[in-house]
Amino acid sequence: MRHLRTILFATAMAATPAAAQALEAGPAFVTEYRISILGLPLGVSHFESRVDGDRFTVEGTVRSAGIARIFDKTVANSRVEGRMTDEGVQPTSYALNYVSGKKKRAAELVFRNGNVVETRLSPKPRKNDRLVPVGPQHLTAVSDPLTASIVRAGSPEAVCARTLHVFDGQMRMDIALSAPQVGKVRLAGYSGPAVTCKAKFTPVAGYRKGKKSIEFLRTNNNISVTFARRGSTDVYAPVKASVPTYIGTLTIAATRFGPAD
Repeated sequence: MRHLRTILFATAMAATPAAAQALEAGPAFVTEYRISILGLPLGVSHFESRVDGDRFTVEGTVRSAGIARIFDKTVANSRVEGRMTDEGVQPTSYALNYVSGKKKRAAELVFRNGNVVETRLSPKPRKNDRLVPVGPQHLTAVSDPLTASIVRAGSPEAVCARTLHVFDGQMRMDIALSAPQVGKVRLAGYSGPAVTCKAKFTPVAGYRKGKKSIEFLRTNNNISVTFARRGSTDVYAPVKASVPTYIGTLTIAATRFGPAD
């Protein structure tokens, strides 16, 4: 799929409730999402999280569906392991494997104290003079896409007062949240307060200068993410994300948000 990176970025932003729910020990927690564009189905995702003491694991799958399968069958599997602290969630390892048509790619990251200490990519990226290089300074105080947007905040408004520092194995990006709009959401397994933030995408490193899709996202002011609170805790996580593309707005919305059967 041509816009796979955009889809995975948006899905990652919407997939992290599984990990956030795991902050409270209990049974496995399942979140499922529908991905669509212009109201047409594009993909589905399933994420499942488990917790053991202060350790957590999140595993997920994103599959193409509907019109997307006409062009290419895409399957992406991701897994993150980490630990829970008073400040939030800190990853220790992250892995992403996806197949899109005949293309296969994999990324593995190892974290220590919030810093990336090892990166393994397959296949290795081709050398490109237009590529903004990723340096050691870009790999400190960062998180993987699955855990970057799990937020601990004292109020809904405070959720949007932060910048998420994300590294997916190739691209280092910042997602600045702002302009909170407090409301409520109702979906299967959850009904309660929510806050919608504007999300400003800024590429930092690991991208090609002048690439149209990156510039489109960088200059776009219509990306939004809606966060919901987990019960009476101070943990917020996304339940919806909207990301503009060249052909329309990509929407990821939760269809299931609760304990495993």
